[in-house]
Amino acid sequence: CGEAGGGRVLLPAPGDYLTATVHLRSRVVLEVAPGARLLGGTRQRDYPAERRRWYVVLAENTTGAGVTGGGEINGQGGAFVVTPSDQKNVMVSWNATGHCRGDECRPRLVGFVDSKDVTIHDITLNQPAYWCLHLVRCDHSVIRNVSIYGDFDTPNNDGIDIEGSNNTIITNCSIDTGDDAICPKSLTGPVHNLTVTNCRIRTKSSAIKFGSASNFNFERLLFDNITIVDSHRGLGMQIRDG
Repeated sequence: CGEAGGGRVLLPAPGDYLTATVHLRSRVVLEVAPGARLLGGTRQRDYPAERRRWYVVLAENTTGAGVTGGGEINGQGGAFVVTPSDQKNVMVSWNATGHCRGDECRPRLVGFVDSKDVTIHDITLNQPAYWCLHLVRCDHSVIRNVSIYGDFDTPNNDGIDIEGSNNTIITNCSIDTGDDAICPKSLTGPVHNLTVTNCRIRTKSSAIKFGSASNFNFERLLFDNITIVDSHRGLGMQIRDG
């Protein structure tokens, strides 16, 4: 599909599709139909060697790639729980690589890195083992009608992390998660022109959190009509780097 210049990759329903990392190319849209589930692998060998590329779905250096379809991408986060706890689950750690700390060595669910014209809409993102949706140094991204469900007791279970990305719209999303729900970070670059509207959030941590990875500026960020329920904090500011 990528070699042909783009198109859609359809996962029809009904069906469960177990996968290693799916790599999206420019102008390729992954379409998971209603009633279909894309299931992330639970073994380290299901993912690339480099920890920074541990995602169930990953787009790098793309233009016009996206995810949609009305179905579900599921990280099978429960398989990474060693000891359940209503305070904080003890998780599997793939730290034999030496590139990550403690229990943060687990795969994320969906990532777009150094990409433009990103579209993520009408999709359910369920049970990530670590962060759920991660944009890194992206430009012109739209996240719309996305439902995110994470385990309330799983650590580092962020909903949407916007890292060093600009011109981002998040609208009509529902996020239930055990860690920060919407989290702008400026570790690798500034965050400019972020608009978040008409979202519902429930979280064990911060509904909206700035930082803690905050080496660059945050500018022109708008949050409007955000409903926050049953959450520990509405707004968190952890500007402690840089």
